[in-house]
Amino acid sequence: MFRPVLKFIFRIAAWLSGMLAFALLTISLYHRFQIFQESSLIERPIGQLVEVDGKRLNVYTTGMGDRTLVFLSGLGTNAPTLDFKALYSRLENDYRVVVVERLGYGYSDDGDDDRSLDKQLSQTRKALKTAEISGPYVLVPHSMAGLEAVHWANRHPEEVEALIGLDMSIPPTRIPDQRLYQISWLAKNLGLARLPILYDIRSTPTLRSGTLNRQDESVFRALFHRRSITQAVMNEVKEMNKNLDTIRHEPVPQVPTLIFAAIQKGGSTGSNDKKEKAFVAQNPQAKLITMEGPHYIHDYKPEEIARYIRKFLSTIKQKQSRQSQAPQASRNPSSTVLT
Repeated sequence: MFRPVLKFIFRIAAWLSGMLAFALLTISLYHRFQIFQESSLIERPIGQLVEVDGKRLNVYTTGMGDRTLVFLSGLGTNAPTLDFKALYSRLENDYRVVVVERLGYGYSDDGDDDRSLDKQLSQTRKALKTAEISGPYVLVPHSMAGLEAVHWANRHPEEVEALIGLDMSIPPTRIPDQRLYQISWLAKNLGLARLPILYDIRSTPTLRSGTLNRQDESVFRALFHRRSITQAVMNEVKEMNKNLDTIRHEPVPQVPTLIFAAIQKGGSTGSNDKKEKAFVAQNPQAKLITMEGPHYIHDYKPEEIARYIRKFLSTIKQKQSRQSQAPQASRNPSSTVLT
């Protein structure tokens, strides 16, 4: 009596499995076709490709000024040059702006190599040197790129004039779940991210910022579907524990520092608040600013952040000017004013 029922259930299961496989195949083929169609949008990089360790890294430069701001993107940001545009477009009239896209990001090549902090930093510095962009630099890292920035300031302090963290990661921090990245990698490669019912690309912080023009939006969409989770990004996730351990054994860099911390609606920052306050407390030249908004705070409040940055860098310039004048005044008694 149960055999007919079981056969019916098996037939339904087989039919559903077949329909699911057919749907996934159709979506995957459509995804591949779209990638082919979108390839013309990203033939020419926004920036210049420079060779580093046998790979090509993209370096974007804009603006003019006596200070060089180097933007470093967070883990998995698929198009750093466009993601940071909301902020740097408000700074490029006053400063030289540089965005270095790491291996596996934006227009840069992908690669299955070491993603330790030493390797990442080495490639970033080589990319800047090859692009003939000299320091000292004002480092502007977002999220996990804060680890590279701290490492940079400790290893090569002569190259780092200041540090501006955009909700940057500070140990101890939550380790990304590698399984979630593996699932996301599979979903992206199957093309499931193209289904609005599963993911609305319009909700990404970069597009919600309203800064990109139509051409930029088309390029961003193309890079999103092609470069979101690459092999290099997966390797970064695997190296995260080692990279965090590296920073735990390093001191807080003693350079002028401005940290922007994104807080939840209502003002709650949780454990992040304690980490950032502890980080700032170990550097008399550091300042913490909390802002209500999401993790990609630079896409949410770019105008406000740009004002703080200009004020911060102006203050540094004034201090440097006074310090450079002090020795000269001490050598010239006639310049001393007695009161």
